[in-house]
Amino acid sequence: METRSGSRKPEPEAKVYATESQPGSFLGIIPVLPGCVASGKTRDEAVAKARRGFREYRALLEAHGVAIDHWTNIDPDALPVGELEHEFEHYQHIKEILAATRYSAGGMGATG
Repeated sequence: METRSGSRKPEPEAKVYATESQPGSFLGIIPVLPGCVASGKTRDEAVAKARRGFREYRALLEAHGVAIDHWTNIDPDALPVGELEHEFEHYQHIKEILAATRYSAGGMGATG
């Protein structure tokens, strides 16, 4: 990833981030694969579904001839789990986006 000055920024560490999206509902997010978000009734369930989603989406892309070289060395089962609240500067903004997503989906939220 290049900055405007042309220097290379280090790639973010691959992690599964977990957060409680609303009481009794959790999200597991793997940002290195855009859109890899899964929900669960517990933190562990959301993380497990995000890991499974990562594997399945990567396999689907590969089956359709999409280059997945930058994801082949990532083992989703070995990814450390981080807490979204502690690792993102704009966490409150992310929470607002998630709330808006639930609202626009008829209050149903993300499913996995």
